[in-house]
Amino acid sequence: MYQSFLAIIALLGAVYCLFTRQVKIGLGYFIYAIAFILLLPNLTEGIKTDILSAIAMVLFVIGTLVIAWKKIAKKDIAASETQKNANA
Repeated sequence: MYQSFLAIIALLGAVYCLFTRQVKIGLGYFIYAIAFILLLPNLTEGIKTDILSAIAMVLFVIGTLVIAWKKIAKKDIAASETQKNANA
């Protein structure tokens, strides 16, 4: 029951993020929703349940990386190198 609630909330979050033009975060929430849907009880039986659970965990990690990933600008790298040289 709680997996379906989490999937609905993740889908609502994805829709909100897409309307506010936060595409990267919306994509992460959409991946979360897929992961939660894969965890719905009685979706499959036997070994397929374990496989779907493993895929859901991997998707959860991918969704987290999509949301948290920040591309480092070359200016930031140059500024940190300059600060290291000034401290040395």
